[in-house]
Amino acid sequence: MKKYIIFSGLLMSLMLMSSCNGTYDDWASPQHNDPEDAITIPGFTATAANAIDLRNAGDSVKVFSLSSAALPSGVTRQKTRMIITPQGDTKDATITKINTTGDGKLDSASLQNIIAMNYGKRPVARTYSAHVYSDAINANGQAILIDAGSVNLVVTPAAPFIASAYYLVGDMVGWDAIGMVKLSHSSLDVYTDPVFSIEFKTTAAGQNLKLIPQTNIDNNNFWYEGTQGVVGVKTDGDTSTSGSLVTTSPGAIKIPNAGTYLLTINMMDYTYTIEKTSKYYIVGGLQQWNDKTATGMTCLFYPMGNGVYSYTTNWESGANNLKIWDQDSFGNWNAAFGSVKDGATDISGSLVNSGAGAIASPTTEFYTLTINMGSKTYQWTKCDNQSPTEYPKISIIGEFNRWGADYELTQVTKHNWYGKFTQTTTGDLKFRANDDWTTSWGNKQNIGDKYYGTAANGGSNFTVPAGTYNVYFNDITGQFAFVAQ
Repeated sequence: MKKYIIFSGLLMSLMLMSSCNGTYDDWASPQHNDPEDAITIPGFTATAANAIDLRNAGDSVKVFSLSSAALPSGVTRQKTRMIITPQGDTKDATITKINTTGDGKLDSASLQNIIAMNYGKRPVARTYSAHVYSDAINANGQAILIDAGSVNLVVTPAAPFIASAYYLVGDMVGWDAIGMVKLSHSSLDVYTDPVFSIEFKTTAAGQNLKLIPQTNIDNNNFWYEGTQGVVGVKTDGDTSTSGSLVTTSPGAIKIPNAGTYLLTINMMDYTYTIEKTSKYYIVGGLQQWNDKTATGMTCLFYPMGNGVYSYTTNWESGANNLKIWDQDSFGNWNAAFGSVKDGATDISGSLVNSGAGAIASPTTEFYTLTINMGSKTYQWTKCDNQSPTEYPKISIIGEFNRWGADYELTQVTKHNWYGKFTQTTTGDLKFRANDDWTTSWGNKQNIGDKYYGTAANGGSNFTVPAGTYNVYFNDITGQFAFVAQ
Protein backbone atom coordinates (compact mmCIF):
# COMPACT_ATOMS: atom_id res chain seq x y z
CA MET A 1 0.00 0.00 0.00
CA LYS A 2 1.27 3.47 -0.81
CA LYS A 3 1.60 6.01 1.94
CA TYR A 4 0.76 9.70 1.64
CA ILE A 5 3.21 11.89 3.56
CA ILE A 6 2.94 15.63 4.26
CA PHE A 7 6.17 17.35 5.32
CA SER A 8 5.40 19.48 8.38
CA GLY A 9 6.15 23.13 7.91
CA LEU A 10 6.55 22.75 4.17
CA LEU A 11 3.00 22.00 3.10
CA MET A 12 0.68 24.91 2.46
CA SER A 13 -3.03 24.66 3.16
CA LEU A 14 -4.94 23.84 0.01
CA MET A 15 -7.20 26.59 -1.20
CA LEU A 16 -10.74 25.56 -1.85
CA MET A 17 -11.44 25.26 -5.57
CA SER A 18 -14.23 27.52 -6.81
CA SER A 19 -16.50 26.24 -9.57
CA CYS A 20 -14.96 27.02 -12.94
CA ASN A 21 -17.56 28.75 -15.04
CA GLY A 22 -17.66 30.58 -18.36
CA THR A 23 -15.21 33.20 -17.05
CA TYR A 24 -12.36 30.83 -17.95
CA ASP A 25 -13.92 28.84 -20.75
CA ASP A 26 -12.02 30.87 -23.33
CA TRP A 27 -8.59 29.78 -22.02
CA ALA A 28 -9.01 26.54 -20.14
CA SER A 29 -11.35 23.78 -19.27
CA PRO A 30 -11.47 22.46 -15.75
CA GLN A 31 -9.93 19.04 -15.15
CA HIS A 32 -10.47 16.80 -12.16
CA ASN A 33 -7.27 15.54 -10.61
CA ASP A 34 -6.79 13.04 -7.84
CA PRO A 35 -6.60 14.11 -5.08
CA GLU A 36 -7.43 17.72 -6.02
CA ASP A 37 -9.50 19.47 -8.64
CA ALA A 38 -7.41 21.67 -10.89
CA ILE A 39 -7.51 23.45 -14.23
CA THR A 40 -4.90 23.52 -16.95
CA ILE A 41 -3.80 26.62 -18.84
CA PRO A 42 -2.21 26.22 -22.28
CA GLY A 43 1.44 27.19 -22.05
CA PHE A 44 1.53 27.11 -18.25
CA THR A 45 3.67 24.00 -17.77
CA ALA A 46 6.56 22.80 -15.67
CA THR A 47 9.85 21.83 -17.31
CA ALA A 48 12.24 19.38 -15.69
CA ALA A 49 15.55 20.66 -14.36
CA ASN A 50 18.83 18.91 -14.98
CA ALA A 51 19.71 15.88 -12.87
CA ILE A 52 20.56 16.91 -9.30
CA ASP A 53 23.52 15.69 -7.26
CA LEU A 54 22.97 16.67 -3.62
CA ARG A 55 26.58 15.87 -2.78
CA ASN A 56 27.56 19.06 -4.62
CA ALA A 57 24.46 21.15 -3.97
CA GLY A 58 23.93 24.23 -1.85
CA ASP A 59 21.09 24.90 0.56
CA SER A 60 18.51 24.79 -2.27
CA VAL A 61 18.29 23.19 -5.70
CA LYS A 62 16.35 23.85 -8.89
CA VAL A 63 13.86 21.05 -9.46
CA PHE A 64 11.79 22.53 -12.32
CA SER A 65 11.10 25.70 -14.29
CA LEU A 66 7.60 27.16 -14.58
CA SER A 67 6.27 29.30 -17.42
CA SER A 68 4.30 31.96 -15.58
CA ALA A 69 4.06 34.18 -18.66
CA ALA A 70 1.12 32.10 -19.86
CA LEU A 71 -1.20 33.29 -17.09
CA PRO A 72 -4.18 35.36 -18.31
CA SER A 73 -4.54 39.00 -17.37
CA GLY A 74 -5.77 39.50 -13.84
CA VAL A 75 -4.59 36.10 -12.57
CA THR A 76 -1.93 36.23 -9.88
CA ARG A 77 0.06 33.13 -8.99
CA GLN A 78 0.43 32.44 -5.29
CA LYS A 79 2.19 29.31 -3.95
CA THR A 80 3.56 26.28 -5.77
CA ARG A 81 3.94 22.68 -4.65
CA MET A 82 4.80 19.23 -5.97
CA ILE A 83 3.36 15.79 -5.42
CA ILE A 84 6.38 13.49 -5.70
CA THR A 85 6.04 9.79 -6.46
CA PRO A 86 9.09 7.48 -6.49
CA GLN A 87 9.68 5.43 -9.61
CA GLY A 88 11.32 2.04 -9.82
CA ASP A 89 11.74 -0.62 -7.17
CA THR A 90 10.60 0.57 -3.74
CA LYS A 91 9.03 -1.86 -1.30
CA ASP A 92 6.54 0.64 0.07
CA ALA A 93 6.39 3.78 -2.04
CA THR A 94 5.80 7.03 -0.19
CA ILE A 95 4.06 9.87 -2.01
CA THR A 96 5.19 13.26 -0.72
CA LYS A 97 3.49 16.63 -1.05
CA ILE A 98 5.88 19.53 -0.52
CA ASN A 99 6.09 23.27 -1.18
CA THR A 100 8.56 24.79 -3.61
CA THR A 101 9.44 28.36 -4.45
CA GLY A 102 7.71 30.03 -7.37
CA ASP A 103 10.76 29.53 -9.55
CA GLY A 104 10.90 25.80 -8.87
CA LYS A 105 13.45 25.55 -6.06
CA LEU A 106 13.39 23.23 -3.07
CA ASP A 107 15.60 23.12 0.00
CA SER A 108 18.22 20.39 -0.29
CA ALA A 109 17.65 18.93 3.19
CA SER A 110 13.99 18.18 2.46
CA LEU A 111 14.85 16.53 -0.84
CA GLN A 112 17.52 14.46 0.91
CA ASN A 113 14.95 13.29 3.49
CA ILE A 114 12.47 12.32 0.77
CA ILE A 115 15.03 10.15 -0.99
CA ALA A 116 16.19 8.53 2.25
CA MET A 117 12.59 7.73 3.14
CA ASN A 118 12.10 5.76 -0.09
CA TYR A 119 15.48 4.46 -1.11
CA GLY A 120 17.94 5.03 1.73
CA LYS A 121 21.08 7.16 1.50
CA ARG A 122 23.17 5.18 -0.98
CA PRO A 123 24.52 7.84 -3.40
CA VAL A 124 22.99 6.60 -6.67
CA ALA A 125 20.61 8.50 -8.94
CA ARG A 126 16.91 8.05 -8.09
CA THR A 127 14.00 9.00 -10.34
CA TYR A 128 10.72 10.55 -9.22
CA SER A 129 7.61 11.72 -11.02
CA ALA A 130 6.85 15.22 -9.74
CA HIS A 131 3.39 16.66 -10.42
CA VAL A 132 3.43 20.46 -10.12
CA TYR A 133 0.50 22.58 -8.95
CA SER A 134 0.18 26.32 -8.37
CA ASP A 135 -2.43 28.30 -6.49
CA ALA A 136 -3.64 31.49 -8.11
CA ILE A 137 -6.19 34.25 -7.53
CA ASN A 138 -8.23 35.69 -10.38
CA ALA A 139 -9.43 39.26 -10.74
CA ASN A 140 -12.64 38.42 -8.90
CA GLY A 141 -10.74 37.06 -5.92
CA GLN A 142 -11.50 33.42 -6.69
CA ALA A 143 -8.97 30.77 -5.67
CA ILE A 144 -7.79 28.60 -8.55
CA LEU A 145 -5.66 25.49 -8.51
CA ILE A 146 -3.59 25.17 -11.71
CA ASP A 147 -2.14 21.87 -12.91
CA ALA A 148 1.28 22.53 -14.49
CA GLY A 149 1.87 18.88 -15.42
CA SER A 150 4.44 16.32 -14.40
CA VAL A 151 8.21 16.25 -14.75
CA ASN A 152 10.85 13.63 -14.07
CA LEU A 153 13.03 14.47 -11.09
CA VAL A 154 16.42 12.71 -11.07
CA VAL A 155 18.33 13.11 -7.80
CA THR A 156 21.45 11.58 -6.24
CA PRO A 157 21.40 11.86 -2.41
CA ALA A 158 24.29 13.30 -0.45
CA ALA A 159 26.30 10.57 1.26
CA PRO A 160 29.98 9.71 1.64
CA PHE A 161 31.57 6.61 0.20
CA ILE A 162 31.02 3.57 2.43
CA ALA A 163 32.67 0.26 1.56
CA SER A 164 30.85 -3.02 2.02
CA ALA A 165 33.40 -4.04 4.67
CA TYR A 166 36.41 -2.73 6.61
CA TYR A 167 39.44 -4.54 8.02
CA LEU A 168 41.68 -3.67 10.97
CA VAL A 169 45.42 -3.80 10.37
CA GLY A 170 48.09 -2.79 12.84
CA ASP A 171 50.78 -3.73 15.30
CA MET A 172 48.41 -6.06 17.15
CA VAL A 173 47.41 -8.20 14.13
CA GLY A 174 49.89 -7.36 11.35
CA TRP A 175 50.00 -4.83 8.53
CA ASP A 176 49.00 -7.05 5.62
CA ALA A 177 46.10 -9.06 4.22
CA ILE A 178 47.24 -12.18 6.06
CA GLY A 179 46.76 -10.67 9.51
CA MET A 180 43.92 -8.23 8.85
CA VAL A 181 40.70 -8.76 10.83
CA LYS A 182 37.24 -7.90 9.48
CA LEU A 183 35.01 -5.52 11.44
CA SER A 184 31.53 -6.75 12.34
CA HIS A 185 28.48 -5.36 10.59
CA SER A 186 24.77 -6.13 10.41
CA SER A 187 23.08 -7.67 7.37
CA LEU A 188 21.58 -4.27 6.45
CA ASP A 189 22.79 -2.10 3.59
CA VAL A 190 25.74 0.00 4.73
CA TYR A 191 23.82 3.19 3.95
CA THR A 192 21.04 2.05 6.26
CA ASP A 193 23.45 0.87 8.95
CA PRO A 194 26.82 2.63 8.53
CA VAL A 195 28.22 1.35 11.85
CA PHE A 196 31.04 -1.23 11.95
CA SER A 197 32.85 -2.50 15.04
CA ILE A 198 35.54 -4.83 16.27
CA GLU A 199 36.88 -5.94 19.63
CA PHE A 200 40.65 -6.32 19.59
CA LYS A 201 43.48 -6.85 22.02
CA THR A 202 46.76 -4.98 22.15
CA THR A 203 49.75 -6.86 23.48
CA ALA A 204 51.96 -3.86 24.29
CA ALA A 205 51.70 -0.13 24.92
CA GLY A 206 51.68 2.27 21.97
CA GLN A 207 50.35 -0.03 19.26
CA ASN A 208 48.93 1.53 16.07
CA LEU A 209 46.12 0.66 13.68
CA LYS A 210 44.46 1.70 10.42
CA LEU A 211 41.44 0.48 8.45
CA ILE A 212 41.43 -1.07 4.97
CA PRO A 213 38.20 -0.88 2.90
CA GLN A 214 36.88 -3.83 0.90
CA THR A 215 37.44 -1.89 -2.33
CA ASN A 216 41.21 -1.98 -1.77
CA ILE A 217 41.02 -5.76 -1.40
CA ASP A 218 38.80 -6.15 -4.48
CA ASN A 219 41.07 -3.92 -6.57
CA ASN A 220 44.22 -5.69 -5.40
CA ASN A 221 45.63 -2.37 -4.20
CA PHE A 222 45.94 -2.89 -0.46
CA TRP A 223 47.40 0.51 0.52
CA TYR A 224 45.51 2.69 -1.98
CA GLU A 225 44.77 6.14 -0.55
CA GLY A 226 41.95 8.35 -1.79
CA THR A 227 38.25 8.96 -1.26
CA GLN A 228 37.63 5.21 -1.36
CA GLY A 229 40.92 4.17 0.20
CA VAL A 230 42.68 3.56 3.53
CA VAL A 231 40.93 5.07 6.57
CA GLY A 232 42.79 6.67 9.47
CA VAL A 233 43.11 9.93 11.40
CA LYS A 234 44.43 13.33 10.43
CA THR A 235 47.38 13.27 12.85
CA ASP A 236 49.51 10.16 12.78
CA GLY A 237 49.76 8.63 16.25
CA ASP A 238 46.61 10.31 17.59
CA THR A 239 45.71 8.71 20.95
CA SER A 240 42.19 10.17 21.21
CA THR A 241 39.42 7.71 22.13
CA SER A 242 37.02 9.42 19.71
CA GLY A 243 37.27 11.70 16.73
CA SER A 244 37.05 12.04 12.96
CA LEU A 245 38.28 9.64 10.30
CA VAL A 246 39.95 10.73 7.06
CA THR A 247 41.04 9.16 3.78
CA THR A 248 43.44 11.94 2.79
CA SER A 249 46.94 11.07 4.06
CA PRO A 250 45.41 8.89 6.79
CA GLY A 251 47.51 8.53 9.93
CA ALA A 252 47.43 5.67 12.40
CA ILE A 253 45.36 5.61 15.59
CA LYS A 254 47.63 4.85 18.56
CA ILE A 255 46.42 2.81 21.54
CA PRO A 256 48.45 4.05 24.52
CA ASN A 257 48.10 1.03 26.80
CA ALA A 258 47.85 -2.72 26.41
CA GLY A 259 44.38 -4.15 26.88
CA THR A 260 41.16 -5.19 25.16
CA TYR A 261 39.26 -2.51 23.24
CA LEU A 262 36.07 -2.01 21.24
CA LEU A 263 36.51 0.12 18.10
CA THR A 264 33.27 1.45 16.60
CA ILE A 265 33.19 3.47 13.37
CA ASN A 266 30.28 5.33 11.81
CA MET A 267 31.06 5.78 8.14
CA MET A 268 28.10 8.04 7.43
CA ASP A 269 29.80 10.81 9.38
CA TYR A 270 33.32 9.27 9.39
CA THR A 271 33.75 9.16 13.17
CA TYR A 272 35.15 6.61 15.58
CA THR A 273 35.11 5.71 19.27
CA ILE A 274 37.45 3.41 21.19
CA GLU A 275 36.39 1.90 24.50
CA LYS A 276 38.47 -0.30 26.79
CA THR A 277 36.42 -3.44 27.26
CA SER A 278 38.29 -5.85 29.51
CA LYS A 279 35.84 -8.34 30.94
CA TYR A 280 35.66 -8.70 34.70
CA TYR A 281 34.33 -11.66 36.67
CA ILE A 282 33.23 -12.34 40.23
CA VAL A 283 35.08 -14.96 42.19
CA GLY A 284 33.60 -15.46 45.63
CA GLY A 285 31.08 -17.08 47.87
CA LEU A 286 28.26 -16.90 45.34
CA GLN A 287 30.15 -19.14 42.91
CA GLN A 288 32.01 -21.20 45.51
CA TRP A 289 35.30 -19.38 44.90
CA ASN A 290 35.71 -21.36 41.69
CA ASP A 291 39.01 -20.26 40.13
CA LYS A 292 38.91 -22.59 37.09
CA THR A 293 38.54 -20.80 33.76
CA ALA A 294 36.50 -23.64 32.29
CA THR A 295 33.81 -23.57 34.99
CA GLY A 296 34.31 -20.48 37.13
CA MET A 297 33.79 -17.65 34.60
CA THR A 298 30.01 -17.65 34.99
CA CYS A 299 29.49 -14.38 36.87
CA LEU A 300 30.38 -11.59 34.45
CA PHE A 301 30.18 -7.96 35.53
CA TYR A 302 27.87 -6.35 32.96
CA PRO A 303 29.66 -3.59 30.99
CA MET A 304 28.12 -0.12 31.14
CA GLY A 305 30.73 1.72 29.07
CA ASN A 306 33.73 3.90 29.89
CA GLY A 307 35.29 1.32 32.20
CA VAL A 308 32.20 0.98 34.42
CA TYR A 309 30.64 -2.43 35.18
CA SER A 310 27.91 -3.67 37.50
CA TYR A 311 26.37 -6.81 38.98
CA THR A 312 22.95 -7.04 40.65
CA THR A 313 21.88 -9.98 42.80
CA ASN A 314 20.90 -11.10 46.28
CA TRP A 315 24.19 -11.16 48.20
CA GLU A 316 23.19 -14.04 50.42
CA SER A 317 24.31 -14.62 53.96
CA GLY A 318 27.57 -16.54 54.10
CA ALA A 319 28.27 -15.94 50.41
CA ASN A 320 28.35 -12.16 50.15
CA ASN A 321 32.11 -11.70 49.83
CA LEU A 322 34.08 -11.62 46.59
CA LYS A 323 37.13 -10.58 44.62
CA ILE A 324 37.37 -9.52 40.98
CA TRP A 325 39.40 -10.99 38.14
CA ASP A 326 39.81 -9.65 34.63
CA GLN A 327 39.65 -12.06 31.72
CA ASP A 328 43.40 -12.29 31.28
CA SER A 329 44.29 -13.00 34.91
CA PHE A 330 41.42 -15.27 35.94
CA GLY A 331 42.81 -17.89 38.30
CA ASN A 332 45.82 -15.81 39.36
CA TRP A 333 45.15 -14.86 42.97
CA ASN A 334 48.01 -12.35 42.97
CA ALA A 335 46.24 -10.35 40.27
CA ALA A 336 42.74 -10.34 41.78
CA PHE A 337 41.16 -6.97 42.62
CA GLY A 338 39.65 -6.42 46.04
CA SER A 339 39.53 -4.01 48.94
CA VAL A 340 42.34 -2.66 51.08
CA LYS A 341 40.77 -4.33 54.13
CA ASP A 342 39.69 -7.95 53.91
CA GLY A 343 35.94 -8.38 54.39
CA ALA A 344 35.24 -4.65 54.19
CA THR A 345 31.49 -3.86 54.23
CA ASP A 346 31.88 -0.17 53.37
CA ILE A 347 29.29 1.27 50.98
CA SER A 348 32.16 2.35 48.70
CA GLY A 349 35.90 2.08 48.53
CA SER A 350 39.06 1.68 46.50
CA LEU A 351 40.04 -1.34 44.44
CA VAL A 352 43.57 -2.71 44.71
CA ASN A 353 45.24 -5.77 43.19
CA SER A 354 48.22 -6.06 45.43
CA GLY A 355 47.50 -7.84 48.71
CA ALA A 356 43.77 -7.37 48.00
CA GLY A 357 41.20 -8.48 50.56
CA ALA A 358 37.66 -9.65 49.87
CA ILE A 359 34.89 -7.11 49.38
CA ALA A 360 31.65 -7.84 51.26
CA SER A 361 28.16 -6.43 50.75
CA PRO A 362 26.96 -4.06 53.51
CA THR A 363 24.03 -6.39 54.27
CA THR A 364 22.81 -9.71 52.86
CA GLU A 365 20.14 -8.22 50.59
CA PHE A 366 19.71 -7.23 46.93
CA TYR A 367 22.41 -4.77 45.89
CA THR A 368 24.02 -3.54 42.70
CA LEU A 369 27.80 -3.60 42.94
CA THR A 370 29.30 -1.07 40.51
CA ILE A 371 33.01 -1.04 39.78
CA ASN A 372 34.90 1.71 37.96
CA MET A 373 38.11 0.26 36.59
CA GLY A 374 39.30 3.65 35.45
CA SER A 375 39.26 5.17 38.93
CA LYS A 376 39.71 1.74 40.62
CA THR A 377 36.72 2.25 42.93
CA TYR A 378 33.56 0.36 43.86
CA GLN A 379 30.09 1.34 45.07
CA TRP A 380 27.21 -0.64 46.59
CA THR A 381 23.63 0.51 45.81
CA LYS A 382 20.77 -1.17 47.65
CA CYS A 383 17.91 -2.17 45.33
CA ASP A 384 14.53 -0.53 45.91
CA ASN A 385 12.72 -3.77 45.13
CA GLN A 386 13.82 -6.49 47.53
CA SER A 387 11.24 -8.97 46.18
CA PRO A 388 11.78 -9.11 42.39
CA THR A 389 9.79 -11.57 40.28
CA GLU A 390 11.22 -15.08 40.41
CA TYR A 391 11.43 -17.02 37.13
CA PRO A 392 11.84 -20.80 37.29
CA LYS A 393 13.32 -20.77 33.76
CA ILE A 394 15.07 -18.28 31.50
CA SER A 395 16.00 -19.36 27.99
CA ILE A 396 17.07 -18.08 24.60
CA ILE A 397 15.04 -18.83 21.51
CA GLY A 398 15.57 -17.80 17.93
CA GLU A 399 16.58 -18.74 14.44
CA PHE A 400 19.45 -20.86 15.80
CA ASN A 401 16.87 -23.32 17.14
CA ARG A 402 14.11 -22.46 14.63
CA TRP A 403 12.19 -20.57 17.32
CA GLY A 404 11.45 -23.77 19.18
CA ALA A 405 12.94 -26.07 21.83
CA ASP A 406 14.20 -23.25 24.07
CA TYR A 407 17.87 -23.34 25.04
CA GLU A 408 17.65 -23.03 28.82
CA LEU A 409 20.19 -20.95 30.72
CA THR A 410 21.53 -21.81 34.17
CA GLN A 411 20.85 -19.50 37.12
CA VAL A 412 24.35 -18.97 38.50
CA THR A 413 23.36 -16.41 41.15
CA LYS A 414 19.92 -15.09 42.03
CA HIS A 415 18.43 -13.56 38.84
CA ASN A 416 21.64 -13.97 36.84
CA TRP A 417 21.70 -16.57 34.07
CA TYR A 418 24.49 -18.12 32.04
CA GLY A 419 24.83 -20.47 29.08
CA LYS A 420 26.99 -21.30 26.09
CA PHE A 421 25.54 -21.80 22.63
CA THR A 422 26.54 -21.81 18.97
CA GLN A 423 24.93 -19.72 16.25
CA THR A 424 25.70 -21.38 12.90
CA THR A 425 24.49 -18.45 10.76
CA THR A 426 23.57 -14.85 11.52
CA GLY A 427 20.06 -14.76 12.96
CA ASP A 428 17.63 -13.24 15.45
CA LEU A 429 16.89 -14.36 19.00
CA LYS A 430 15.34 -13.24 22.30
CA PHE A 431 15.38 -14.10 25.99
CA ARG A 432 12.13 -15.38 27.48
CA ALA A 433 10.82 -16.73 30.76
CA ASN A 434 9.27 -20.12 31.42
CA ASP A 435 9.34 -21.22 27.75
CA ASP A 436 6.50 -18.79 27.05
CA TRP A 437 6.04 -15.46 25.23
CA THR A 438 4.19 -13.83 28.14
CA THR A 439 7.51 -12.44 29.36
CA SER A 440 10.38 -11.91 26.93
CA TRP A 441 13.30 -9.52 26.56
CA GLY A 442 14.95 -8.08 23.50
CA ASN A 443 16.93 -5.18 22.16
CA LYS A 444 17.05 -4.13 18.50
CA GLN A 445 20.81 -4.47 18.50
CA ASN A 446 23.37 -6.30 16.43
CA ILE A 447 25.64 -8.19 18.80
CA GLY A 448 28.39 -7.90 16.20
CA ASP A 449 28.33 -4.13 16.69
CA LYS A 450 28.16 -4.20 20.49
CA TYR A 451 28.22 -7.33 22.61
CA TYR A 452 26.49 -5.92 25.70
CA GLY A 453 23.59 -3.67 26.64
CA THR A 454 20.20 -3.63 28.32
CA ALA A 455 17.20 -5.53 26.99
CA ALA A 456 13.62 -4.32 27.39
CA ASN A 457 10.67 -6.46 28.41
CA GLY A 458 8.84 -7.08 25.15
CA GLY A 459 11.69 -5.52 23.14
CA SER A 460 12.66 -6.34 19.56
CA ASN A 461 14.87 -9.25 18.50
CA PHE A 462 18.64 -9.26 18.83
CA THR A 463 20.69 -10.00 15.72
CA VAL A 464 23.56 -12.35 16.52
CA PRO A 465 26.33 -13.16 13.99
CA ALA A 466 27.47 -16.75 13.54
CA GLY A 467 29.76 -17.95 16.30
CA THR A 468 29.96 -19.57 19.72
CA TYR A 469 29.04 -17.37 22.68
CA ASN A 470 29.02 -17.33 26.45
CA VAL A 471 25.77 -15.52 27.19
CA TYR A 472 24.93 -13.67 30.42
CA PHE A 473 21.57 -12.17 31.40
CA ASN A 474 20.10 -10.44 34.47
CA ASP A 475 16.29 -10.66 34.65
CA ILE A 476 16.03 -7.72 37.10
CA THR A 477 18.01 -5.13 35.18
CA GLY A 478 17.72 -6.60 31.68
CA GLN A 479 21.51 -6.36 31.30
CA PHE A 480 23.07 -8.87 28.91
CA ALA A 481 26.35 -9.80 27.29
CA PHE A 482 27.25 -12.16 24.46
CA VAL A 483 30.95 -12.96 24.78
CA ALA A 484 32.27 -14.52 21.58
CA GLN A 485 34.68 -17.46 21.87
